[in-house]
Amino acid sequence: MNVALLFYGKPLYINNNDIHKNLKEKILDKYNTDNFCHLLFSYSNNNDKIPYNSINIVQEKYKPNHLEIFNPELINTDVKYNIKNISKNDASDYLKDMYSIQCVARMLKKWMEYYKKDYDIIILLKYNKIINEFIDLSKLDMNKIYSINNKLDESFLIFNKKFFDWSLNIYDDILKNELDKYIELYKYDIFNKRFDSNDIINLQINIKNSYFKNIKIAHIIFGQPRFIDNFIVYDKYKKEIYNKYDTDIYCHIWFSDDKNKEYPVSTWTVIQNNNLISPNTVDIIKYCYNPINYEIDEPRYFNIDENQKNNLINKNKNMNDLNMSNMLSQLFSIQRVSKLIDKNKNYDYIIASRYDTDIIEIPQDLSILSKDKLYLSNIHDRFPDPICIHGTKFLEWQQNIYNDAYKVMENPSGTCPESYKKDTFIVRHNISDVVSIGLNTNYIRSI
Repeated sequence: MNVALLFYGKPLYINNNDIHKNLKEKILDKYNTDNFCHLLFSYSNNNDKIPYNSINIVQEKYKPNHLEIFNPELINTDVKYNIKNISKNDASDYLKDMYSIQCVARMLKKWMEYYKKDYDIIILLKYNKIINEFIDLSKLDMNKIYSINNKLDESFLIFNKKFFDWSLNIYDDILKNELDKYIELYKYDIFNKRFDSNDIINLQINIKNSYFKNIKIAHIIFGQPRFIDNFIVYDKYKKEIYNKYDTDIYCHIWFSDDKNKEYPVSTWTVIQNNNLISPNTVDIIKYCYNPINYEIDEPRYFNIDENQKNNLINKNKNMNDLNMSNMLSQLFSIQRVSKLIDKNKNYDYIIASRYDTDIIEIPQDLSILSKDKLYLSNIHDRFPDPICIHGTKFLEWQQNIYNDAYKVMENPSGTCPESYKKDTFIVRHNISDVVSIGLNTNYIRSI
């Protein structure tokens, strides 16, 4: 069986030996393969994700029949966006991938025409795919196109020349549109003009991305999704967490379809405009963050009894019904999202943060952190809101943080969510388990 392997995009973590070892075992040694590589690479842009010697690795490991190298910064991504539900950085990266797919497809077409060679199967894949489990290609119905999910995921596709035309002009076809919806949807439009979407088959195989470090992260995001259409937050999460580690995302969302619904803001919070919650909030979260589990609750007020209320007011004259409710609202959201975490997954670390947390700096290698410690920013002796990192040992604390808040309400160390996080932590753990490190963050206060 003749197989053409088309590699495209940036060579992310291509120095991971498991990538080529598994590729060789599952495909290269089993089939008569020719390899075609289009590499988005520039020496000025190499970093910990893209090794300096990427070209040498590709030449040595993949032994391509044909290799083209292109500077990704020269690709035209300056198109008109009429869409508020996507980060422009994401859109730019996606267009660069589409350009690379088009180039490697045209490379194969020229090769077949010049050498008059045909292929039974074409496999399109990114450089950072680790194939842990594969299938017998001879058993596939080649009147179908096979994807690793139902989204026609171009990061790994199997097809024959029947579907080849779809990839030859995919970048050019997308640029013909005024981008007024998710860019990925144009991929379907282009496919559906030539074929039937029923031809797409979900391929049940075990393929994972290569990452900076082989650790598993659960990222839990809580609270009001303030200014979520300011994509600075998402872009930073993607750069510092999602692109570096195998990450599952869980979300609790305070949101209402009622455009007149009030989203309460504590009196100590300074908000620069009224565009607090986007009407596209849920779409943005689904599309950008792609959580494996999430829950949506209507914003509501939380009440406490009069004795507890008076106790809090005596400790802090700025405390009132609104601020008390918001404090409990955040703790409720943390507890809710923490309980969504899949117990059957063995996570190395839990990262808890807000929708409006702008990461300035966090440790570049999370694997150096102890799983027996809770890491906070070194702002003060309370537990700051923006972000915390810890092992699963402390998940029970977060899964009960709202319930435990009522237990410590008679004698709290303070009257803000940060204080209650600390007080509820001490109910279940020792304060010596807490370590302050340089988790440098800001809050987003406008779109």
